[in-house]
Amino acid sequence: MKEGHSTVVKLCDLLFQVYADNKMFDEAVGVYDFMESRGFEIDERSCMVCLLALKRFGTLEDCLALFERLQIDCYPKIADRLLP
Repeated sequence: MKEGHSTVVKLCDLLFQVYADNKMFDEAVGVYDFMESRGFEIDERSCMVCLLALKRFGTLEDCLALFERLQIDCYPKIADRLLP
């Protein structure tokens, strides 16, 4: 991976976490969409941060919607950890 490419991925991943932590869920999903469209992979810890923030501050529907996207969009490791 090129250094510039790696920097963009890290920046987007950080933005995703910061937006989620600050209850800016639409922006967090926007970053997720951007990364997905470019083929970038968000760190699974960042996805957990967003899911937990949605659980605390968002609606159950939003939390479940993101969880379903994560299951579908190549993050089965996260889904496997959360499901019994």
